[in-house]
Amino acid sequence: MTAMYTIYGDNSKFLKERHMQVTRNHTVYDTIRGRLALNDGYCPCQPSKTKDTICPCKYMRKYSTCRCGLYVPATDEEEDEDV
Repeated sequence: MTAMYTIYGDNSKFLKERHMQVTRNHTVYDTIRGRLALNDGYCPCQPSKTKDTICPCKYMRKYSTCRCGLYVPATDEEEDEDV
């Protein structure tokens, strides 16, 4: 069974609440997207496949830190644009 996961966009409420954005590094972005697809939507940085490791994983949701690098802290430029 394939897990349901979402890659959020920079303007999503989810990322804004966490002061995060999608990485601008295209290599990292493409690599993580590919690994998510191969891993049925489960975080490629986690050894287990549970509801807590579906991207964005529980660790990301709780601590606003993405171990994979798909989501990074928002830059000042991104935050200024929202004002």
